Amino acid sequence: MILKTPDFPAQFEKACESSKKRKIEYQGKLLAPGEDAAIIVTPDALSILLDGKPAPAGHPLMALATRHEEKIRSEMAGDLSLFCRKIAIVGRWSGDGQDKSVFEPYLLNRTEHDGSTQSRQYEYQIFPRDDAWPKVHCVVNLNRTMSGTLARRTLVSFSEAITTYPHLHEMLIGLFNLPLGVVWCPPQVPEFPILVAEWNRFTGWKDRKARKREPA
Repeated sequence: MILKTPDFPAQFEKACESSKKRKIEYQGKLLAPGEDAAIIVTPDALSILLDGKPAPAGHPLMALATRHEEKIRSEMAGDLSLFCRKIAIVGRWSGDGQDKSVFEPYLLNRTEHDGSTQSRQYEYQIFPRDDAWPKVHCVVNLNRTMSGTLARRTLVSFSEAITTYPHLHEMLIGLFNLPLGVVWCPPQVPEFPILVAEWNRFTGWKDRKARKREPA
């Protein structure tokens, strides 16, 4: 992992089979450019991953996490219980890598002691930007009768429509750190999968596949 998408079509269809809702509301948050990043919290330790690998010693994201550790543990007090092995705050480390960089959180990944995992939208109030930056930028309602493939295509198409810049050179897109995708979360419906739709100049639009590089 870091920002990951499971087998979205199959999981969407499976969730629809047990859901009584006619419309499934997906909330989207613009995906910042940068490195996938995660702050991993256990009852007795704090660690950092960048693009699925341990961050180098002295990385500024570790300093940020350490500075806010008391607040992180306070917010997680109800979640980081005897039954929970770890919680990962998953997001993007975006900027120049030092003073101007920011951590933008998107998801919470909870790992139980039995190894099972759950992902949901990040809703804590920990970092300075959490109050200043909207948690939701757009909303799309999906019909529960849609196929999983069509549901995915709908979210990716909407992502493309709001984060494609046909009149801007790639250099300017990078210079201004413009978002290149959307993280889609189903609010309060944990059975439905999360979708991370991101544009890549080499491969085009895609949903990010799971990467199993996160240490246990």
